[in-house]
Amino acid sequence: MQIRERANRWALIRTKYDPAKKRGVAKCIGSVAKSGVRVPEDLVALLTEDERDQLEKLLRKTSYERGRAERDHYAKMLPVIIDTVTKWYLDPTTGSLNLAGIARDTREAYSGLLSAMVKAGVGRTRTRRTKAELAKAAAKAKASG
Repeated sequence: MQIRERANRWALIRTKYDPAKKRGVAKCIGSVAKSGVRVPEDLVALLTEDERDQLEKLLRKTSYERGRAERDHYAKMLPVIIDTVTKWYLDPTTGSLNLAGIARDTREAYSGLLSAMVKAGVGRTRTRRTKAELAKAAAKAKASG
């Protein structure tokens, strides 16, 4: 089966050899939306097992690629979103909303994000002070205190 790409759909083309014409004759057996995630029921009966496997593999691949592109987009937008939400929290007119509940949900999600960043090897980095710097800071605090 051939799968031809159209604007927003894939056309499913089956070619059969016609002895009278001495060539293959292509017949469109259906089409599937590119945004689809599974084979439509009306097409299941028309497709052979190999054709159905071919189409399911294509749908899984494109669904994964769409999801990945979406995740990439949100990851790139996250700093802008965080900046916008920071301003939103500081806006005095947001007081009528359930800020405590929203903040709790946000903290939980943010903790998960930090955990994922650590697992990916790009988590928090902390510059630790040397013993000499700590001693100097302690002496300064003692002198001023």
